[in-house]
Amino acid sequence: MFARALMQAMVSVTLGAILFLSIFTEVCHE
Repeated sequence: MFARALMQAMVSVTLGAILFLSIFTEVCHE
């Protein structure tokens, strides 16, 4: 149960980081 919640949290953080980085690079290239 705990491992599953931890895995979901890691996935959410990873997706959020990817989204943030993609937006950040888009802004920098403007």
